[in-house]
Parts: sequence; C-alpha cells; structure tokens
Amino acid sequence: MTSPMLTEGGAIAVANACAGANTSPQLAWTGASGGAASFAVVLTDKSNNLIHSIIYDIPVTATELPAGVEKAYEPANGAGARQTLAYDNTTRGYLGPCPPNVHTYELAVYGIDAAALPTATMATTRAQAMTLISQHQVAKATLTGTYTP
Repeated sequence: MTSPMLTEGGAIAVANACAGANTSPQLAWTGASGGAASFAVVLTDKSNNLIHSIIYDIPVTATELPAGVEKAYEPANGAGARQTLAYDNTTRGYLGPCPPNVHTYELAVYGIDAAALPTATMATTRAQAMTLISQHQVAKATLTGTYTP
C-alpha cells in the first residue's frame, strides 16, 4: 500500500487530522491476493487500539481510494464502497488523528473473500465490521505513521 500523503513510519499530514481539513488520505495498493473479492480499509490508533474509521465493500477491481472520500454511507467517490460511523459515532466515514500527544496510527487494506461483507448494513458498527473483516480476511497490507498535535 502506498500514499503520496504518508510514508511508512512518517508523520501524518495535518490535512488528514482534526487540526486540519480531516480528509482521508489518497491510498493505492497492488498485488491483491487471488482469494480477494473486495477490499476494506481501516484506520486504527495503535496507541490506544481505537478504530477510527472503516470503509468496506471496495470492489476488487479498485486499486486506490482518492483523497477526501465523501463522508457518507455510500460515498460518491468511494468506488462503490460503504462506510461505518467513525469513532465519534456521528460522522460517517473518515475521522483522522486527534490525540492529546504523539500517537501511532495504522492504515490497513484488507483483501476480503466476499464481494460484500456478509450481514453488514448501514447500522453495522465499527466493532461488528472489524469482526466480519477478520473472519473474511485473505490478505493485509499496512502503512504506519505518527501524528503529533
């Protein structure tokens, strides 16, 4: 997985955090597992194990997400994907770093063995979606960075 906005182990841009525009970074991936039928992208604060956001049911033909994916259940610029509520339980989609001090974050793209996460609906929580992703994961790639407020 690559991003023009983040290098492995680098600093997360203010534009992708609460102190800035809080927009999702552009992401690209290659080399999907032969068993993948869709993708999911998860942002996790590894410093406190908080899942910030999940976008799932990304078609297997997709190889990237643009910067600034719309904050909607089915974002117009999300390649046909769906999003859970973010960690504030109000915003749909991406909510970036907003820690009190330096935290480490992981962006992960998962290869999923189903075209759509089974039983996932608009009401599916981040925890429920993560359980489904774990049950159907066939591949995973990560990009880790830090954010300092």
